[in-house]
Amino acid sequence: MATIQKITLKSGKASYRVFIRLGNDKPITKTFKNKKSAIEYSRRIEGDNELALAMGDPVTNGLLLSTLIDEYTGQFSGKDKNVFYRLAWWYEHYGYMSLADISHTTIRKGLKQLSDAGRQGGTLNRYKANLSSVFQLAKENYGLSINPCREITAKPESSGRVRFLSEHERAALLKASKASQWDKLYLIVLLAITTGARRGELLKLCWRDIDIKGRRATIYDTKNGKNRVLPLTNEVINELKRFQGIGNTVLFPSISDPEKAYDFRIPWKKALDLAKVDDFNFHDLRHTCASYLAQNGATLVQIAEVLGHSNTVVTSRYAHLCINHKQTLVDNILGNVGL
Repeated sequence: MATIQKITLKSGKASYRVFIRLGNDKPITKTFKNKKSAIEYSRRIEGDNELALAMGDPVTNGLLLSTLIDEYTGQFSGKDKNVFYRLAWWYEHYGYMSLADISHTTIRKGLKQLSDAGRQGGTLNRYKANLSSVFQLAKENYGLSINPCREITAKPESSGRVRFLSEHERAALLKASKASQWDKLYLIVLLAITTGARRGELLKLCWRDIDIKGRRATIYDTKNGKNRVLPLTNEVINELKRFQGIGNTVLFPSISDPEKAYDFRIPWKKALDLAKVDDFNFHDLRHTCASYLAQNGATLVQIAEVLGHSNTVVTSRYAHLCINHKQTLVDNILGNVGL
């Protein structure tokens, strides 16, 4: 029996998808620009069972990648907005192709185009992963037998920049932050080091998110779509008590507009200069938190939990620090074992 589904494309135009299933055979699907053609096609196919069997594989029925991407993005509810950007690239370059014409060779060609345009391994893997989700939708909804993205090996990813403060640099930067004309620079730097939270996450914090008694802060709507609880040290709690506010007021409000976060780039730069800390970004305070944890025995799983990583792939950049700690531990405890 045939069903006809109306689909609104990104351009605002409508298309009509015919979906036919005869008995236990694989579904047949085809997309048309107008409803009349869709109805005529469904009647013709349903009236000729032999023709329907010959066209039983859905990937040979003209289902375009662009239509499938529209369907996927229309139901996507994740937090990573870059998914739309990446799929828009596939839409623009390969959206005109039917699923029958797209193989792992086609996708490799697309990834090479992206590579030639300057995309690196990790980014290429995400372009492939997002397209793979689209093909997975085709497998679930239309009986597609093979996801061609699964036949492509992931690209090696760079471990990324890991710059963290030495003990001397940390002491100097905290001292300079305390001396800043902006009286909350020390607090935000201390929070970044001790919680590993991102700059944007800290600037969004409101006083209602702070539990002074429970010594914790809650970050809502994080990068991976989950809420995260930040344990707070005693020093952070003492500093928070100096400025304690209420309700929806942000912790670090702008002077001109209290509903917005303060732009602290100038006091931050002055503190770095005063502390003589070179080649250092605010995001490196997050690396500092992770590196300190690794050097003091935390596992990659524990570090990932503190930083809010959904898995340990990104966290693995700190693995060498964990290994160094293990070496020291073994030397201290087992170094004298032997004849």
